[in-house]
Amino acid sequence: MTPVPRLLDNYIGLWYNDCRGHMTLGGALPGSLHRGEKWDKPDRSARARPPNVERRFFPDVRITAYRLAA
Repeated sequence: MTPVPRLLDNYIGLWYNDCRGHMTLGGALPGSLHRGEKWDKPDRSARARPPNVERRFFPDVRITAYRLAA
């Protein structure tokens, strides 16, 4: 295997497990839960976003996308 795909695989694994919260885990990071680290759900006020940021939810893949409003 060439170094670039290995680097991308490592990044994807890191992002998926240690950077991106998962809806089915209540927003927790799978890597943190696997290591037994304590995780507290953020306060609901943390969900506030600036008015110039648009949000779109894709229900078929359960992903929310954000972008700056034009």
